Amino acid sequence: MIDYNSNRAMTLASTSKLIIALEFAKQASKGKINPSKKVSLDDLALFYVPGSDGNAHEAWLQDIETRQVVQNGKVSLQEVAKGMIKFSSNANSEYLLMLLGINKVNDNLDDLNFNKHEKFFPSYASIIFVPYSIMSTLDPDLPFNERVDLVKTQLSNMSQKNFIAEVNKIFKILQKDKTGGH
Repeated sequence: MIDYNSNRAMTLASTSKLIIALEFAKQASKGKINPSKKVSLDDLALFYVPGSDGNAHEAWLQDIETRQVVQNGKVSLQEVAKGMIKFSSNANSEYLLMLLGINKVNDNLDDLNFNKHEKFFPSYASIIFVPYSIMSTLDPDLPFNERVDLVKTQLSNMSQKNFIAEVNKIFKILQKDKTGGH
């Protein structure tokens, strides 16, 4: 009865976490990853942007501390995956997307015939930083409002291909930025 944008390819938003979890389960069952492997919370923090997920990541961190599953600042990959699903932690999603491989996760979309959805690309922390990346190229002497308007214009004129390329570039930086400079 209702047909709204049914033929438009769209991102999966938070439901993408289910596809990431599916790939996690596949790789774990094939022995490609070890769900018991310990991951540093500092490594997960590279993908965390305060206020970007409605405090989901903070709630997960509090939960794992309460349950005392953190050992020497590390937690198992299985706990990371649980935090992604149960709490909708965007940082955990991005970390797992990096670990599992974006192309592997995208293969699941084809397997499930999700042909009306865009392919995965790093989307949470990386997208937030694209405007900042553009802003850094602008003359700092311009009034802030003018710079914001220029960023908006550049974003609206940016092709999807160029936007995703910029997101991927930032995603690679986030994987290595141990300074917490984001």
